[in-house]
Amino acid sequence: MKGKITKRLVDSVQSDPDRDVLVWDTELSGFGLRVSRGGVKSYVFQYKRHGRSARLTLGEHGRDLTLEAARKLAVARRLAVQAGGDPAKEAKAAAAAPTVRDLADRYLAEHAAKRSASTRRAAEMLFRL
Repeated sequence: MKGKITKRLVDSVQSDPDRDVLVWDTELSGFGLRVSRGGVKSYVFQYKRHGRSARLTLGEHGRDLTLEAARKLAVARRLAVQAGGDPAKEAKAAAAAPTVRDLADRYLAEHAAKRSASTRRAAEMLFRL
């Protein structure tokens, strides 16, 4: 389905119990709205890189993003693709990056274990915060 994605359109699109519903914007190429079977509405950006199509979820409507913010984010992603970037690959790399919790656990295992018991306890207490 295609059409200009407006607030009225976003509010009126209904979910389909058999499949996700996709509405593609006619003004911004690659920008769309996905309505899941459960009724969750998310903004998406689809692009081609080296002949392969990729789709990136920008965020959930209402909870994460407004329509205007999603449109601006899609424009930024389009510019990144035109500059040679790959937003989906970058998002996967960011998700796979170590968290602060991972780094704290690594510190406790590799460095704090070599310290005195009181130093270990102090480090563990700090990392619980």
